[in-house]
Amino acid sequence: MTATATTPTAQTRLEHVALSQVKAHPDNVRLDVGDVTDLAASVESVGLLEPLVVAPPHTGMTARSMGKATWLLIAGHRRLAAAKKAKLTTVPVLIREDLTTRGAQIEAMLVENLQRVDLTPVEEADAYQLLLDIDGLTQKALAAKVGQPATRIRDRLKLAKIGEAARSALQAHQVTIEQALEISEFDDDPKAQKTLLKAVGSNNYTFTLNSARREREEAAALAVRLEKLSEAGVTVLANQPKGSKHLEDLLPNFPRTWGTTARSTPPSSGRTRTAPAGPPTG
Repeated sequence: MTATATTPTAQTRLEHVALSQVKAHPDNVRLDVGDVTDLAASVESVGLLEPLVVAPPHTGMTARSMGKATWLLIAGHRRLAAAKKAKLTTVPVLIREDLTTRGAQIEAMLVENLQRVDLTPVEEADAYQLLLDIDGLTQKALAAKVGQPATRIRDRLKLAKIGEAARSALQAHQVTIEQALEISEFDDDPKAQKTLLKAVGSNNYTFTLNSARREREEAAALAVRLEKLSEAGVTVLANQPKGSKHLEDLLPNFPRTWGTTARSTPPSSGRTRTAPAGPPTG
């Protein structure tokens, strides 16, 4: 069984410390603690019944980055926020002296939140990616450390690479994981992403997605053809000159490039002629 941040160890002890001595972890895997108003009211009434879990500053922290704090928070970021809102001066903490490295602390935070089902897919993905970056683990080794199937690790890591538009929509529960990955296919095309996000939840989403994919494929195919035209000595023009001939007349066996006008300079004459890449219309 994978240990959690609250699993007792030989280096665990319970104390009451000043609230100012506890610092929210800079690598907290939760991006947002949410509204703690109700929790703060409860804490103000009966106190903090479950201790916070803290650890000493990891080896990468400096005294300056810790400020006046003594301990880094591992588990209980919502409770810490509620305690501050309730204006507590001291809080109970479970001190984990064994969590001394950044990787060990992130791992403990991740496992604790996974067992509570507190993380969003984006938060989970970011935490996995951070552990891979810090500790140099393989996905298989990471899966064993956090007690999750390797397939889940692999699928979540895809989300760590999606763009901001899809990420924000997923974090706000506006799209599914599958839709977020589909929308992220167009991270370099904000207009297409905007259209897809508008179509989410409607009967037109699948049609809109397929249309966007088809347009991208056609644009890529056009770019390849234009590159071949350029290599053949054909200069592509933005507009079709009046009275121009069709490209097929100049290069009979050349692949068609729809909606494009080209200028060709035959080697023998040295003269320039222009032609549209599409077929005759009349």
